Amino acid sequence: MFMSARRAKKMPHKKHKLNVVKHHKVSFKEALPDLLFCQYLPLYRQVNEWERHGLHTNDKNLSNWVISVAEDWLQPLYDLMKQLLTSKSVLHIDETYAQILKRSDGKPAQSNAYNWVCRSVQSEGPIIVLFKSALSRGRAILENLIAGFKGTVICDGYSAYDQLHYVQFANCWAHIRRYWLKADSKNGRIGVEYCARLFHIESKIKQLSPEERVRVCQLEAKTKDEKNNCVLNI
Repeated sequence: MFMSARRAKKMPHKKHKLNVVKHHKVSFKEALPDLLFCQYLPLYRQVNEWERHGLHTNDKNLSNWVISVAEDWLQPLYDLMKQLLTSKSVLHIDETYAQILKRSDGKPAQSNAYNWVCRSVQSEGPIIVLFKSALSRGRAILENLIAGFKGTVICDGYSAYDQLHYVQFANCWAHIRRYWLKADSKNGRIGVEYCARLFHIESKIKQLSPEERVRVCQLEAKTKDEKNNCVLNI
């Protein structure tokens, strides 16, 4: 059994240095919680830390341990979460750019990669949030992320969301609000105020059933006058 970091730190380093390596068969699955989470250090710094306790390794080896645990332990859990997620009827999906230093497609590190996030809604049981990292934001990434899903996707209107079979798309009010903010006009301010009212209504009724939420929204979310209604329909 691999020793915890707390126990290892209490041991005299010189006296037990060889014993730690010789008499303890290190399992990477047992070691990973200590290596990653107890020390709160990146892998290259953990190499020096564990060297002090008699564990001779390198950051490439630790990285391979992380990959192995992700594939053997976490991938089945991820697949199960994905199966549960795609059985829902409503999903929120968004993506944001990031950068990867060593890309597998040969593009420079300055090129954008993307982190996708897919989230279920509270009215359909415990919330599930699934992340996916990809080198692009193409439609194929989205198709793989929600393969088998039949329902409504709430998103920002990005063109990759179009023309997916059995999927209906709805615009995200948070993204619509951004465009009204950018408008910086009287009509834009009307739109922002309307969004604030919608968000306030949602915060009050988030614990209700979907049917009750629809009823309350239809009752309380109407604009106060025809002029504002015309602005919002533009």
